[in-house]
Amino acid sequence: MRVIKGIGVSRGHAIGCLFRYCRKEIVVEKRDISNVRIEFERFVKARNWISAQYTAMMEKYDRTHTAELFGAYRAMLTDANISERIWSYVSEKKCNVEYAVSRVFGKLISEFEAFDDDYMKARAHDMQEIKERLLITLSESKDHNMFGGLLCEREEGIVAADSLTAMEIAQLDCSKIRGIILTGGSQFSHTTILARNRDIPMIIGADASIYEECSKEILMDGGSGEIMLEFSEEEASQHISEAEKKSNNEITDIGSMKLYYSIGSAKDVQKVLEKKGQGIGLYRTEWQYLKSKTMPSEEDLYDEYNAVVSQMCGKPVIIRTMDLGDDKMTAYLAEQLNEEGVLGTRGVRLSLQNKEVFLDQLRAIYRASAEGNASVMFPMITSLQEFRECKKMCRRAIEELQFQGQPLDRYMEVGAMIETPAAVLIAKELAKEADFFSIGTNDLSQSILACERQDIEMQKCLDDDQPALMHAIQMIAEAAHEAGIPVSVCGELTTSQKWREFFRKTGIDAISVDL
Repeated sequence: MRVIKGIGVSRGHAIGCLFRYCRKEIVVEKRDISNVRIEFERFVKARNWISAQYTAMMEKYDRTHTAELFGAYRAMLTDANISERIWSYVSEKKCNVEYAVSRVFGKLISEFEAFDDDYMKARAHDMQEIKERLLITLSESKDHNMFGGLLCEREEGIVAADSLTAMEIAQLDCSKIRGIILTGGSQFSHTTILARNRDIPMIIGADASIYEECSKEILMDGGSGEIMLEFSEEEASQHISEAEKKSNNEITDIGSMKLYYSIGSAKDVQKVLEKKGQGIGLYRTEWQYLKSKTMPSEEDLYDEYNAVVSQMCGKPVIIRTMDLGDDKMTAYLAEQLNEEGVLGTRGVRLSLQNKEVFLDQLRAIYRASAEGNASVMFPMITSLQEFRECKKMCRRAIEELQFQGQPLDRYMEVGAMIETPAAVLIAKELAKEADFFSIGTNDLSQSILACERQDIEMQKCLDDDQPALMHAIQMIAEAAHEAGIPVSVCGELTTSQKWREFFRKTGIDAISVDL
């Protein structure tokens, strides 16, 4: 048996014939046009058609991270600024809309890639996805389903490719596609997240020599990143058996740390209970805002939060307030929240700029706290002043609910999410005012290591010892324990045995793992 090593990013095993997927090259030529309005209408129709496809994906994957992603894509696609740029280009150059899309999006991609901020740099990949969708739709290709259409005539197998887009992953026929192997990719990319959500085994960072194995039967392990060739039936059975045994024991080997899970909606609670989770360490609340065409009311939010808290029957539920901004924004939210895409206007900053919306959410959370063991946490904290402002808003919510005679837990714990270098540096000061800390390793890793989420180098960085990141986490843990408050960790690092061992030795009290 021969083995090729990649990076496992979506657990599971697959055995099947390997075949290569090469995306069709889109050739765009400039043509002169006579009627600007008619030409621009082609763009509008293509945009609306794709928007409807994104909406269909949101409905198909209702209340999941996948739905959030397509909501973000839809928001970027329908952004008025992009449409204005396309209109201006077609009007000034008197050219076909395909050429305008290619040039305008090419410039946007370059603009995002030029940002120093890694989070903003990652948006270039999203713009590339939208650009390709528009060009394919404008080409009037019969294969609008892209990946799904190309694979519909194939037998079951494992896909090998340089890269895949989010839409391509979402449209895969899981009854035929058993696994994915990419020579590129990133542990933190939207593609990886979608593969996990769809339970598709996936390996990234494979050597290009994998293409030489096309048309051969292979065995892939999406956990270890191993690709087995020329194996016997006995060898395959033994590897899968040992890997599954290891996987089943993996998350329980955490010492005294508590095992929480991270969720995005009330629909996820049953999985937490099935996995015997000791609580919910991160309840992301953005989905209710992204899925709606109007601002959710306090009652809408309360119904959702109450469903989560009550189902957990007294187990801890840490509710993070909305982390909106940047790509997590829809047209109606941008308008109602007066969000102009300013760098850094994300998370708690956006909430504090829209205090009535923020207050509605806090009131809903405090009302839900009467039904169980809830606490509230604020994302992207960068200063003491921000945290104090958030606590001030909490006091206002309490006073209003008490005046109305609403039941609530007025002593509900209030925590800070530590995911920015600024928060790390003031951790001791924050710990004196917070009831608990939660370390958001995804954003913290990006900012400290200067690696993009979509970059495979990020995973290579995290596979090695990272003294700077480790020291930052140690600083946070020490600050929390000196102040006598608990500290938990959430994010991709919780899936790594090596990092879990580090968390345990550092004195982390709990980890929160994505379902």
